[in-house]
Amino acid sequence: MTRATIPSILKIAGLTWPVRLRATIKHEGADCIGLCRPTKQDLLIHRDLAKTPEQARRVLLHEALHAMLWETEHFHDEALIDRLTERVDMLYADNLDFRGMY
Repeated sequence: MTRATIPSILKIAGLTWPVRLRATIKHEGADCIGLCRPTKQDLLIHRDLAKTPEQARRVLLHEALHAMLWETEHFHDEALIDRLTERVDMLYADNLDFRGMY
């Protein structure tokens, strides 16, 4: 099985956001597989996701989108962020030349 390489930092809107792998992640009492913590300016990703590259990529993208939307009214809009995660992931997966433009 291929393991995902999860970056240790992401640059988001000119800021450095550490990506921290955790065995457990809780938010408001619920178990999570990812969490954006804007007040600490970091992203938490469940460490077991490293075993599944596609899910790791999508969870990291999902949390990065939360970070991008932190100071907007859309920060807590899970439906919007889920939709954007799916669409951006498809855009990159289906258009490898697009990624090469950066």
